[in-house]
Amino acid sequence: YFAILFSAIIITFAKPGLHVLNPEYVVVEYIVIILAVRAFFKIITKNILMFISAKDMIDINEKSSFLDYIKSRIIRVSTIEIISSISYIVILATILLIIVSGIESQLELVLYWALIILIIQVPTSLYSIIYFRKEFSIKIEIQSIVKYLVAAIISFGLSRILLDMVLEYDLELIKFLPQILLFIMLSIGMYIGITAIIDIKTRNLINAVVLEMKNRI
Repeated sequence: YFAILFSAIIITFAKPGLHVLNPEYVVVEYIVIILAVRAFFKIITKNILMFISAKDMIDINEKSSFLDYIKSRIIRVSTIEIISSISYIVILATILLIIVSGIESQLELVLYWALIILIIQVPTSLYSIIYFRKEFSIKIEIQSIVKYLVAAIISFGLSRILLDMVLEYDLELIKFLPQILLFIMLSIGMYIGITAIIDIKTRNLINAVVLEMKNRI
């Protein structure tokens, strides 16, 4: 839920956020978006692999043999990470050797790098999810994830359209920043509102938060 929310914030507000840091940074907007998508998949993969490793009791059993360790989930997780790292290095080196002579700017080079780490991360994440579902009976709530994605696309997509229509990037920071914060709060509000309408778990979470706040008051 929150991984989708934060990724949507970064993707939607990459350009104005970079403008706040330095107007010259706006040119790397698409690189930031690519890295945000990669970070989303990375978070999913990391959490899944940590869960898999934590559930493996091979290191607690004193009678475990070397063969048991080889077959353990801990080794499988380490193997996935090693293969991912090696693939990244090999593909990056290969592509750079092929295209380095045709690259005209450092920005283009960074763009290729961002695309490569995203391309490597996606199959790693997919394999981790498949392996997780194979090893454990825990159900991954695909329907809920789809609901959150739809809510994010609607709320943040609308905000991005409005941003492009009304936001002026030549304003002073003191005038520019409040507008960005307003759009961010509006987007988050729409995201929470939509998910509360279409997803019962979000409604239960909001009700629990409201009840806790009332009890504290």
